[in-house]
Amino acid sequence: VTALGISRKEKNLSYATQAVAGKELEQVRDLNVVNSLSGKVAGLDISKVSSGLGGSSKISLRGNRSISGNNQALIVVDGVPIDNTSSTTRSQGSDGKALTGGFDSGDGISSINPADIESINVLKGASAAALYGSRASNGVIIITTKKGTAGQGLGVTYSSSFSIDSPNIMLDLQDEYAQGSGGQYNKNTLYNFGPKMEGQMVEHWSNNPNYAGDKEYALTPQPNNVRDFFNTGINWSNSVGVSTGTEKTQARFSLNPDYATAIVLQNRLNRASASLRLNSKLSKNVEVDAKIDYMNQKVKGKPWTGENIFNPVRQIYTMPRNIVLDDAKTYEYVSTGGTIKTLQHHWLPGGADLSQNPYWVVNRNVRSDERNKILAMGSVKWTILEGLSLMLRSSVDYYHDSGEFKLYNDTYQRAPNGDYILDSYDSFEWNNDFLLTYAKTLSEDWTFDVNFGGSTFYQNRKGSSYSNTELLAENLFSQSNAKNLVGDNSLFRRKLNSFYGFAQVTYKGFLTLDVTGRNDWSSTLPKSSFSYFYPSVGLSAVLSDIIKMPEWFNFAKVRASYAQVGNDTDPFIINQTYSYIAGGNNGYVYKSSKLPAVDLKPEKTGSPGSSRPERRNPVLSLPRTPIRNVANRRRRGRHGNGFLRNHPTVTRKRHSPPPESTVRSVSTRIRLPGNNSRRTYRMLWREHSQCAGVSTNPAATCGHRQRG
Repeated sequence: VTALGISRKEKNLSYATQAVAGKELEQVRDLNVVNSLSGKVAGLDISKVSSGLGGSSKISLRGNRSISGNNQALIVVDGVPIDNTSSTTRSQGSDGKALTGGFDSGDGISSINPADIESINVLKGASAAALYGSRASNGVIIITTKKGTAGQGLGVTYSSSFSIDSPNIMLDLQDEYAQGSGGQYNKNTLYNFGPKMEGQMVEHWSNNPNYAGDKEYALTPQPNNVRDFFNTGINWSNSVGVSTGTEKTQARFSLNPDYATAIVLQNRLNRASASLRLNSKLSKNVEVDAKIDYMNQKVKGKPWTGENIFNPVRQIYTMPRNIVLDDAKTYEYVSTGGTIKTLQHHWLPGGADLSQNPYWVVNRNVRSDERNKILAMGSVKWTILEGLSLMLRSSVDYYHDSGEFKLYNDTYQRAPNGDYILDSYDSFEWNNDFLLTYAKTLSEDWTFDVNFGGSTFYQNRKGSSYSNTELLAENLFSQSNAKNLVGDNSLFRRKLNSFYGFAQVTYKGFLTLDVTGRNDWSSTLPKSSFSYFYPSVGLSAVLSDIIKMPEWFNFAKVRASYAQVGNDTDPFIINQTYSYIAGGNNGYVYKSSKLPAVDLKPEKTGSPGSSRPERRNPVLSLPRTPIRNVANRRRRGRHGNGFLRNHPTVTRKRHSPPPESTVRSVSTRIRLPGNNSRRTYRMLWREHSQCAGVSTNPAATCGHRQRG
């Protein structure tokens, strides 16, 4: 199966492709089916995100190509592209609680049941993916699902898979020096520059004034306090499939429940998915295909990623090497003096250096998420004449995410009396396409087929997040208990219209010429460049059908191709954006400091081995020397990444309140790629009041700096 659901002989393809049978994916079933492709496809790199159960995976084919930062391969299911994006920032809250790292919401391909997959074909390179357009610039993974069986009555299949997970490769940590600095013990620090651990008695680190344990303890290494923090995880997947059919109509239904626990404490997943597919030949010339998939997934305790303070892995690895894990398991205590509060039992009270007790994180920074996803597709194929057919297809990919995040009182001084965050995210994609195909056998030696098609793609995403920043009553998690409710909303809309055509000519089954062309019209690019065309051409020859080979050499083929794939960008990149924030009497309109890329060009990826990023928007606005000219020279330079070798660094000084108008400048040196000379430019910018006049409070001012 190749682009647009068309089946072709592999030996006649002029580009690289590789197939994986569905049975191979069920041998060791993963919660995310794409992880099962690791090591099975040449040039395919799968990287799992460290976000626990229900997390996404980065899919890269033959390395990174795009300067936009999105190098994910396109996922196509039964001829229809699906949304495989994963947001890592939407759940952080408007008050910046996440600091660094983020939250991974999971991707689209993880909702596909491996037991429903018939085969997977991976199309590599621009030549293979050109017909899928902008979204396929990084390659395509085509998934074909199972259909009902004709003429075999009722068939029932059942499969079950059980696996165990345990931590394998751990970081190598020192076990010689204890908490402290300068060789002196300090019970209230993260740093391990204290004395050597030789069993000497020291004061216990507990911040509980009524701690019932020993006031002193022996200072000894704890080499397993990281490994012992983790659990043994399990993954139990079951699948039931029922298929039936006659010669004209076939049907298949499947149900797949999954249950899993992670190696990180409190991280659990429950997932249930169902799929129904119908195929029917309504008449001699008309065939229909319809499918609907539904998935419900609930995840509790999914870890945050990176250096985020809510990531328990970060906290266990930064825990001092002398802390006894059993002591840390008592992660909270109740204060008895003054106001009675539940507080964090911690060796670093107050959370300096972004530190928390890892057991507090998994039990008192509780995250719960739910996803409901629907994928529906319907197509009609009409055979007009012998060799001439028309296919019409439409699909909808929709999911709704809802999340709840509870931060108990005494969480790193960031949640007085606690905090309660609710967020939701809706993603809707609508694909429509048609394909007119004509195939003809001219003679015993020559065959050809010609195809012309078009598609429309509409994408709409909406997100919202509401944080309390502080609760009135301690640890009463309700929006009505908010002292200061803060909201954040996001919007993402995009439309792409396309026309494309492709033809194939084959001589005697061993020599094949492929030619394609596609034009896209994107809503995210300026009017001057929102239309872009890209072609491809390929030639393949089966040498083993031309030249007589030795018996031990049964197949040989050579192929050559050239292609371009265009790519657009995210919405609102070409627009100046504004935000409305609370404050003053009537709030403020905040102008984004990100300048609009008004002359943005589409990005084009070529093969073999060439990449031509044509986005020429200036990063900085330098007098007399447009950065556009510098960027054009980078293709001939020595630095293949296409960026300036040394980016200018600007340090600005804040003023409170800001002056009405102040002109400042800075000198910077830029080394041009492929040129040993250095040129010095002076950049000017103007600082002025940025508020847009919504507030009537003269004391409420905010600063903004505009580069010029």
